[in-house]
Amino acid sequence: MINALIILVSIALVGFVGYDLIENDKKKKAVALEERRARAAERDAVEKAQKEKAEAEYAAEYGKLVSEYGEATNYFVLGLDKTKISNYLYVFEEPAVICLKGEIIPFKKILGFNLNDDSETIMKNETSLHSTTTTNTGSMLGRAAVGGILLGGVGALAGATTAKKETVTVPSTTQTSSTVKHKYILFLNVDDLASPIREIKLGTDTAKAQTIANVFNVIVQRNK
Repeated sequence: MINALIILVSIALVGFVGYDLIENDKKKKAVALEERRARAAERDAVEKAQKEKAEAEYAAEYGKLVSEYGEATNYFVLGLDKTKISNYLYVFEEPAVICLKGEIIPFKKILGFNLNDDSETIMKNETSLHSTTTTNTGSMLGRAAVGGILLGGVGALAGATTAKKETVTVPSTTQTSSTVKHKYILFLNVDDLASPIREIKLGTDTAKAQTIANVFNVIVQRNK
């Protein structure tokens, strides 16, 4: 009786300790989750504040350009960060100036330009597959004959339909395709002996590269 009581008490203690450990583990996980959420919320708040600050600074810088030269006739984004004047090309037609990465350049100082495409051709071989299904007729005739002996005409048909078929897939034709990866850079020739070249990296956007080249072509033609 005493032994049984000891066993019951031991089981109860083990159960209590196990339950306490589980509850403590749940509490630790809940606390850790709340801490992660708090850190994520704090990080989001910091990023939002930084973004708003950057946007406000960009608006102030662009406001200065507008106050001096008026609204831009055209503009192009040259970098990933759209909150920096240094990542823009602005064209102000009436005052006849451009703002290239924060530098003001009068139309009359633009002597010419050269648009380079440092492109890369990527070759790819594509092989199409052709499948051929063949039937082992010798095996079919043997089974048909046996079937005919046992089952008559119907047996012959049954034997024929169980003929072994094999499908073989082999390469048939190989086609070569090519993809061109563009990398445009525009070199602007400026009337400046100390630094006569301005480099404008335009990436892979063909339409943007052609449009900017056309803008500078108009400026050069007007300077003649």
